[in-house]
Amino acid sequence: MGNTKLYKIKDFVDEYIGTPYLRYGRDKKGIDCIGLVIKWMEKEGIKLPQVSHAIDNTSDDFKKWFEISSQNYTKVDNYETGDLIVIIQKGKQHVGIVIDKLKFIHASPNHGVIVSNISFFKEIYGYFRKV
Repeated sequence: MGNTKLYKIKDFVDEYIGTPYLRYGRDKKGIDCIGLVIKWMEKEGIKLPQVSHAIDNTSDDFKKWFEISSQNYTKVDNYETGDLIVIIQKGKQHVGIVIDKLKFIHASPNHGVIVSNISFFKEIYGYFRKV
């Protein structure tokens, strides 16, 4: 992991931490987990095709978004700064961005954009790295 990626994620965390949660939100007035990851992907230079603002973490919508995104990401076993983390939580998919081996940033419906401990989440679907 290069220092550049670490500085980039730190700046990203500083920019979005505390942003309120808003379902389908895509900016600092309010954002959901997919909106936050889209913003990270833009910082990484990935331009997504126009997708519905109404993608959320219900199974079918999330799968559509993930299929579009997966053209730029590959599943990995050993995650590092900047990788995406996909979690199954209460039967729904949730996505965030890895900060380091212990933490990730995500948009929580109850708390807005926060940093959480990865080990708190037991049902991790996988980690994905930009190709």
